[in-house]
Amino acid sequence: MLNTIPDEVNFLDCTLRDGGYYTNWDFAPELVSDYIATINTLPVRMVELGLAGKPESHGYFASVTSSKAEQVAAGLLVKACVMIDAKDVLASELPIPIAVIRLTEGLVPGHITTVRVAAHYSNLAACRNICAELSHRGFRVFLNLMQIDAANAAEVEMCLKEVKQIDTLDVLYIADSFGSMKPTRVQELISLFADRIEPDIGFHGHDNRGYALVNSVAAAMAGATWIDCTMGGMGRGAGNT
Repeated sequence: MLNTIPDEVNFLDCTLRDGGYYTNWDFAPELVSDYIATINTLPVRMVELGLAGKPESHGYFASVTSSKAEQVAAGLLVKACVMIDAKDVLASELPIPIAVIRLTEGLVPGHITTVRVAAHYSNLAACRNICAELSHRGFRVFLNLMQIDAANAAEVEMCLKEVKQIDTLDVLYIADSFGSMKPTRVQELISLFADRIEPDIGFHGHDNRGYALVNSVAAAMAGATWIDCTMGGMGRGAGNT
């Protein structure tokens, strides 16, 4: 099956972030060292080191900073990213640019080249300024469009229009947040977005119905050039690809 994936597909390993739901974002240093060494032998383009901006009580990899990245990923041979939740910015009483700065304190472009923004599809319009501020600070910006399978045709069309207004976006991810999609639905959404927007397209699968792997292949065949994966499929709920 994997032999059918186009060569231009980039794999992003998000074990330390999505797998962190099982460990409260704490991983033993020895395990992280082994993980980094293993990643360096695999065709992985980028590693997600965890979340940024969460309370320290959530675990070490829930509040990643550049100094932490330098420590834990010193030997990493590929690029690194972190994820922030758009809802953490939008819930703040501060103006969005200031809220983004507060949430990402301690992050500077370097070991971490990219920030991924997780956003519900209904909040896409409000993410424009979030993406703009991150880009202004020198980060590449990936946006994970969550729960999009629950959107109706009109809402999907609105998402397409809103994405076109975000000119600082590098990659738009279709996230199968509920693990509810079948391959035909994945192909439908990936093809729709790939045909009509400028940013590259990614796919983040969940395995609730056992389709995470086949859905990832379907996404790649439909035009996605970024695919999320984790070690052993470790991830929230039923797991990932």
